[in-house]
Amino acid sequence: MEGITYSIYLGHTPRGGVFNVLASFCRGILKGFKEAGLNALSFEECLEKNINFDVAIGFNAAGAEYWDNVLKSGKINVFYSVDSIFAQNSAVCMKYQNYDKFLALGVTPADFEGAKYYLPNLNYTYMPHATDSELWVDKGLEKENDIVLFSSLYDYEKKLENLKNLKNGKMLFELVGEIIEICLKSPNLSFFEVCNLIKAACRVEFSLSDFVELYNIATMAVEQRQKIKMVQNLSKFNVKVFGNKLWEKYIQGKVKYMGALDVSDSVEVMNKSKISLHCQPYQINKGLHERFLNASSAGVFSLCSKTLTIEKEFGDNFGYFDYATFEDISDKADYFLSHDKEREQKARAAREIVLKNHLWKNRAKEIDKLFAIEKKE
Repeated sequence: MEGITYSIYLGHTPRGGVFNVLASFCRGILKGFKEAGLNALSFEECLEKNINFDVAIGFNAAGAEYWDNVLKSGKINVFYSVDSIFAQNSAVCMKYQNYDKFLALGVTPADFEGAKYYLPNLNYTYMPHATDSELWVDKGLEKENDIVLFSSLYDYEKKLENLKNLKNGKMLFELVGEIIEICLKSPNLSFFEVCNLIKAACRVEFSLSDFVELYNIATMAVEQRQKIKMVQNLSKFNVKVFGNKLWEKYIQGKVKYMGALDVSDSVEVMNKSKISLHCQPYQINKGLHERFLNASSAGVFSLCSKTLTIEKEFGDNFGYFDYATFEDISDKADYFLSHDKEREQKARAAREIVLKNHLWKNRAKEIDKLFAIEKKE
């Protein structure tokens, strides 16, 4: 392990991505490498001071303008996708799948089957989200918010409607509709598994471009419909939603739309909340997510979708709802709002799990293990 120098793209910047979440990831992992006792600098510092490095790492397309030069120089370039490798960054994986020195880190093991089938030459491994405990601090503030949700919406209805205007649009619209319904009814199935069901029933084959197109349209629609249904099933509660203005179209009852917040401003609001809501995005099926890791780091109880991965990691320290039907979410919210001591005890226990296993320094150590043998040789 000794001697490896890591260079982090945008590790120096305070801004980047929606509500600056991406920037917080970049800064967080740079700090995580240093906290783990590993040699790491920002890529920008390496350029400025002409410092040699062995491995360059960035989230999503951070530093993409330098990747080709890094790879040509014989160094390793790590692309850390914050969602599925078949989502917004699929073109990156297709472009670099045949490069030996290119490594893709993804946040869901549900992508393994699809990657093996459609991107067989891609160096890919699972590396879940993490959190920054120095940012998401438990400040011990008075809990003045009952339930909060930090999440934005995308206009999936318009996107689906636009499909009808494409060549063979009616057929594509119907196909996507079938896929969406299967995903909604069985949210723990991987998208690859869902497509195999469709392929067997319809006797069709999907190319890589077909798979990526269907993936992006369908999974985005599934995620939006799930979030909307989750919030609407909590209409009798004092839920505060932070995100983009599209929420105003869907909120009902006592739910309030509170506007958008930068990630740094979210910490204060989170600290003042009893319950943080989380509906696991379909694109991160079978993985973890920074939303509940952040909440737990800040000492806040999470009410989230019941998935095997999350439940295995956090046990009964979270509240879980059925995110195929959402029929039990209201009762779960009512129960945990009414049992302060139990909720607070579970939040403390979840915080201990996060501080032990899910900080950026934990991910830095796991990443370092991937290269330790190669460097030693």
